[in-house]
Amino acid sequence: MAPSAVRCRPAENGRIDIALRKTKDLAAQLSNTEWFTSMPGTAEQKRPLIECMSCHTFERIARTRYGADEMYSVLKRMTTYANNSTMQRVQQRKVDRRFDEESFRKLAAYLASVNLSKGPSWSYELKTLPRPTAGATRVVITEYDLPRKTIAPHDVRTDADGMVWYSNSWRIIWAGSIPGPAATRSMPIRSSSPGLLWVRLPWSPTTKAIFGWLRCSRPAS
Repeated sequence: MAPSAVRCRPAENGRIDIALRKTKDLAAQLSNTEWFTSMPGTAEQKRPLIECMSCHTFERIARTRYGADEMYSVLKRMTTYANNSTMQRVQQRKVDRRFDEESFRKLAAYLASVNLSKGPSWSYELKTLPRPTAGATRVVITEYDLPRKTIAPHDVRTDADGMVWYSNSWRIIWAGSIPGPAATRSMPIRSSSPGLLWVRLPWSPTTKAIFGWLRCSRPAS
């Protein structure tokens, strides 16, 4: 049996030969862009979908079995959610969003035509973008877990000491984390006036250097 792991040492190459098999569920690998390309329809029909992916993937839509009426009810409910909500952390809007019934009826009908409401498989070909080959595959990607799954990093910056700073889209905090299994610390962001937040950009604990300020609006929820 071929080895399942290889150790990579500094200045040395590690090699492991693997045999790939054709996927049995291509849909699970499609990016939002690939779903957007695969789905039939006009630019006018697809335009509203651009805002969907700030909360969830297109795959979630494509795998539903809702008809037009059921999909309309879902869309109407979603107008009560703030942008950047997720399945793990749904944020209710405090201000009602404009709801045009005719437009949402058309969108619901379109979505019901590209999901699985009419059968066990999609009626259109699933298209993929070109996959990396040759030298483009020589890359190592390292991921580190954050303390909570509900953290939504944004405006990521790295300071001179290797500290990675980010703002959390779901909570009014500013946090820093050293790459690796080290602890992440969070700090609340103070608001100088109603509706406005002044966020100080990354600074080095050693040099105390401040790179600037960000002025942003308070989240809708």
